[in-house]
Amino acid sequence: MKKIKILLVAALTSVCVILSSCASMGGTSEPLDQGFYPAGEEAENSVEIIVGPNLTIAAIDDGQDTKLHMYTETVPGWTVKTKKSREQLFRLSPGVHTVSVCFDNGQQYTLFANTMIIMLQEGNQYKITYEIINGSSVVYDCINTDTLESAKLDREALAGNGQSVISAFIDAVLNPTMDEVGQTVIQENDDFILTTYKGLKFELTDKASGTTEKGMTTFVTDFSFKSGTVYLYVTDMTDKNEFLNSDYANNSQYVLEVTACDRQTVTYTYQKPESKKGQTVTFNISVKE
Repeated sequence: MKKIKILLVAALTSVCVILSSCASMGGTSEPLDQGFYPAGEEAENSVEIIVGPNLTIAAIDDGQDTKLHMYTETVPGWTVKTKKSREQLFRLSPGVHTVSVCFDNGQQYTLFANTMIIMLQEGNQYKITYEIINGSSVVYDCINTDTLESAKLDREALAGNGQSVISAFIDAVLNPTMDEVGQTVIQENDDFILTTYKGLKFELTDKASGTTEKGMTTFVTDFSFKSGTVYLYVTDMTDKNEFLNSDYANNSQYVLEVTACDRQTVTYTYQKPESKKGQTVTFNISVKE
């Protein structure tokens, strides 16, 4: 199976440097309104993002992961803050965006801006915040101001290093079959052997009948990694790009929702075939070169 790929990769924390001087924090004021981004392209529906005190937005959707803070005051065309503590606000269209953030409170600052990948949903307001960890690093977040849930992509979960069911599944079942790893994952129980290979290929063997079905497979998860679905499409197709561009979601004969995974076993709930919908099946996981 193919690991979900995010093209932008950045460290989750940025090192703070202690300054010898202290700048005045100033009083509170109304947020500095930077308008819609990109300027002059206001969407019919937009989402408001508040930028917390001591934070500066260095870039939006520019495809770069890090920017040297000292050379990047703010997004081109935006008004530069006169007080570091002043909040800002801006608006983006709903959807997935990348936002590069840097921190400076007059006593500490980050040398590099850090890039977050965020999912903005229409009808919500968000706020970009920060937390200083152990006095030496800054962790940024983008939260829904109403629910306080994070809208930031969890890169640790995406890499398979998280504690959630989906992250464990990525680590145990998906990552070994990445093209650059090239291993084979075997999921087996008393009735079936499901073997997945690099290149999104699979074989499903029914032990009772001895029959084996072959085809292409992929995995789809939501932005929050709360759910994930495996598609098994029995087909003569072998090109993964052709497969991913096909209507595999509707054409797959087997659709399995990941219900549990502890990295040694995985449990699925059938969505297809219809005759098995709602039933669960558990496999032991092993990996071979």
